[in-house]
Amino acid sequence: MKKVFKGTIILLVIIGVGLTIIANWFFPYLVIGTVHKNCIGETPADFNVEYERITLKTKEGFLLKGFYTKSKLDTVLGGVIILHGHNSCKESQLPIVKDLANLGFETLVYDARAHGESEGEYCTFGFREKDDVSKAIDFLQNEKSIQNVAIWGTSYGGAVGLQALEYDERLKCGVIYCTFSDIYDIVADYQEDMFGFGNRWLSDFVVSRSGEIADFNPLEVRPSNSAKNIEQPVLVAHSKDDEKIDVAYGKLNFENLQSPEKRLIILEGVGHNNIYGNSGDKLKKQTFDFLKKYLR
Repeated sequence: MKKVFKGTIILLVIIGVGLTIIANWFFPYLVIGTVHKNCIGETPADFNVEYERITLKTKEGFLLKGFYTKSKLDTVLGGVIILHGHNSCKESQLPIVKDLANLGFETLVYDARAHGESEGEYCTFGFREKDDVSKAIDFLQNEKSIQNVAIWGTSYGGAVGLQALEYDERLKCGVIYCTFSDIYDIVADYQEDMFGFGNRWLSDFVVSRSGEIADFNPLEVRPSNSAKNIEQPVLVAHSKDDEKIDVAYGKLNFENLQSPEKRLIILEGVGHNNIYGNSGDKLKKQTFDFLKKYLR
């Protein structure tokens, strides 16, 4: 009997130590870790858009690699900073770049820190990335003399975009596609999707531990709270059939916006990935009309 009891205690200790290691050192890196990659290898030239390669320097000294693209019209309507999703890269946004260039917009699209060709070790979901957006605004205004600047972000990029709109009032307006409202909620959702079970204490611990490792405060990564301080015009688009980020988060972000001019577009029959390319011409037209109206 004593041997059985002793064996049980040892087994429980081993399990406890294993779970502690996993919770402290494995799960957090699923949150803040990224895959550095060049998604496609294409450039704006492949879409018949004139461009130059640019480098932004973050306040920590990381170098972010991007493309600055020219309008294909004689008149420039403004500049649009385009932010990609998590574990994606600037090349994935080139169809948007092409369409904006054809309409008369200049664009700046870059690999977020710890993504693509850019430097950086961790993703902080907007806590530090919002200042990177400010560096992009500096570039457009100081180097290219483009004073009217908008932000367009999708998924992770949308979360960064909302935080950037709060952080830097130089942004005239924003386009936010299918993003989350609170890092704690979305990590809890992903935990259940990935592992088939949900434990809110565990997911909250993992988020807090992620903040310790990557040196950021997750309590401040709440786009729905940022929305409460945003007065610029914002267009929010989300699909009812988004399998990764619940449409309820998009609605909450929209409801919290203080913008006198805000627009909500709820789509159907479209998943999370490539909402722009898979939603047809209606979403594109509504987005472009919004930018033409408020980017001035």
